[in-house]
Amino acid sequence: MSSALCFFPGGDIGKLAVCGTVNDLSMSGAKPLWISAGFIIEEGLPLSDLERIVASMAAAAELAGVQIVTGDTKVVDRGSADRLFINTAGIGTIAPGVEIGGERACPGDAYFFRAPWATMA
Repeated sequence: MSSALCFFPGGDIGKLAVCGTVNDLSMSGAKPLWISAGFIIEEGLPLSDLERIVASMAAAAELAGVQIVTGDTKVVDRGSADRLFINTAGIGTIAPGVEIGGERACPGDAYFFRAPWATMA
């Protein structure tokens, strides 16, 4: 099995999962607090790879100030999961007075878009 699917320059699939969920909550105006993590693990995934990924998730969660509070694992047949899938979801709180919306945009604000406009529905 190739490690290229789970590990890449600057991180791994675990760090990406935690950071992505923290980002989603933050961009919605929430203070991220708790994350769930579901793992679909392909039979034969080296335990050392899983340990490395879980340690990376723990480090990313600690840095972001969130807790991974629940999760689930499923093991599937060899060749049916590209090694490992991780599904995360998060819960946070929105402080009173925090309002996110396009109507709050002002001239001079900076924006970051994740997809070309032509591909967005």
